[in-house]
This record gives sequence, structure tokens and C-alpha cells, in this order.
Amino acid sequence: MKKFAGKAKFSGVNIIPKDQNPEYLAKLKKMLESADEWGKGIRGFDLEIAQETFMDTVGSLCFDYFQNHEEEAKIFTLDYESSISTIFEFINKEYVSHMYYKLQNISPEISGWVFACKIKTNIEAFNFLFGHVVGKLEDPGIQTYLEERKESADIAWSEIPQNAPKSHWWWYA
Repeated sequence: MKKFAGKAKFSGVNIIPKDQNPEYLAKLKKMLESADEWGKGIRGFDLEIAQETFMDTVGSLCFDYFQNHEEEAKIFTLDYESSISTIFEFINKEYVSHMYYKLQNISPEISGWVFACKIKTNIEAFNFLFGHVVGKLEDPGIQTYLEERKESADIAWSEIPQNAPKSHWWWYA
């Protein structure tokens, strides 16, 4: 039996205290398992959509639940190290550069600031959930975009996601 900050783990099965919601773990598990198909059965445009959906969901799950249950997330993700390593390669090489390209070519009708905030938040959520397993995603282009424009950022309160932590300064610039 291994102990991790007061939570027990027996033979690969996480023991979740009753005050925590296993529904979020089930969603995270399903996402990780579906991402195993990236580059095999899912390619091209379908892969881009799958990666964007994955990252948007990671951001939502993190805001909705895992930012307040960090230890639970870290214990759970240890069982998926191989899957997360594969996902990391796709996200780090393809998602980040593709999102930066889209940001540079965004239509004037869409707020580039809000889009950049969403990308940055998704990257930070990925790092929060999986960084202890595979390292952190790098996003120098997106970070630079935000830094260069933070003085002129214009965002409505209604565009800030519910539960966005104050550490995500870009939403509150």
C-alpha cells in the first residue's frame, strides 16, 4: 500500500474519499482513453478537432473541479502515464503551434484577447493536471501575445469563465 497525502492507493485502484466526485474522474479517464487513438485512427482535421475538444475539456474540468482537488488529480493521472506521454507529444507539437497560428490569423469579429485567454487557460490546466507526469507545455508565442496586449485588453465580465482563478491574470487584465 502506498500513501500519498493521506489517500490510499491499492494495486492501481484509487480510493476516493466520499466527499469527492468520481464523475469528474470518469470524464478524465474517458478523455485519456479516447486520446490513445490520436495518430492511429484519428488523423488530419479530425485530429485537430479532437485536440481542441480535449484541451477545452481539460480547461473546464480543471475550473469546475480539479483546481480544488489537486492531490486527487495527481494520484489518478499516475495510472495513465503512457497515455499522457503520447498526448503530450501531440499537444506540445501540434495544438500549441496550431492555436498560435489561429490566433495570428483571427478574424476581426472575434476577440483575439478572449481566444488567447482560452488557449492560455487550457495550457495551464494541462500543466496543472499532467505536468507532474510529463513536464510542462511551452507556449512562448501565446504568452508573448498576452504580455504585449495586456494594457489594451478589453474583456467583459461575462466572458470570464466561472471559477477562473485569480492566478489566471489574463482574464482579469
